[in-house]
Amino acid sequence: MGKRSLLLWFCLLLLTLYLSSAASCEPYTVSYPQAGLQTSISVPTEVKAGSDATFTVTLSSERSLDVVVRVSYIYGRGNVSGWAEVYRGALGPQRSVEVNCTFKVPVSAETGPLIMWVYLEFAGEEDREIVAGEEYYADWSFIVVGPYVVSGEDLEREERVKELNEELEALKRERKSLVRAVDELSLAIDNLTRQLEAARQREAEARLISENLEGELNNTLRELSRVKEELEAAKAENEELSRRVTFLMTAVFVVSVLTALLLAMYLKVKRKCAG
Repeated sequence: MGKRSLLLWFCLLLLTLYLSSAASCEPYTVSYPQAGLQTSISVPTEVKAGSDATFTVTLSSERSLDVVVRVSYIYGRGNVSGWAEVYRGALGPQRSVEVNCTFKVPVSAETGPLIMWVYLEFAGEEDREIVAGEEYYADWSFIVVGPYVVSGEDLEREERVKELNEELEALKRERKSLVRAVDELSLAIDNLTRQLEAARQREAEARLISENLEGELNNTLRELSRVKEELEAAKAENEELSRRVTFLMTAVFVVSVLTALLLAMYLKVKRKCAG
């Protein structure tokens, strides 16, 4: 690699902190008009730590040329992978090359964007450049802000948040059930309260009726007592009358007997006198 590549690599390291806050890019196109080269890059939106991140790079050229394509990945807080050669060969007007670049995201990777640095080196003799008086193969590089890496801790946190959200939803459902149960209990309590008030009112009415009946019963008992006393008095008078009647009947009988005797004696005396 030339001095320009090393300088660009150093600049990219300095920009890592800034890029770590950037969002994942949608598929886009990078062109190098002077070389007649065009590149289309497709990236995933999000990957998890410990999984594979795949970049699809499509290379097309307006002319025939030989290239070598290498990629490196920047992730976390300035962590940089080694260079990996993903393509070496020819390009032409009628030939597009699609390269799938897969990077195994370390399990220990921190949350943040995964950046792919694409380095393309022209291998043809007609593509040369002079830097500080020295001739090198021409090169071209660019960076792609790729998928957003979710760290293991964040995954655990997201899983915990998911579990907590599920528990929260369950609690909300339980709360709704409890609210319905409370409403039903409140309605039942209201019904029981009304029934209790009605029962108390009926009890008061029954107590009043009982008091009235008790008063009437006392009056009836007093009346019965008075009638009993009158009956006792009448019974005593009746017995007295019975004694008097018996006495009178006895007297009448005695008088009748005496009258008969006297009459018989009178007749007897009269016969004697007549004789």
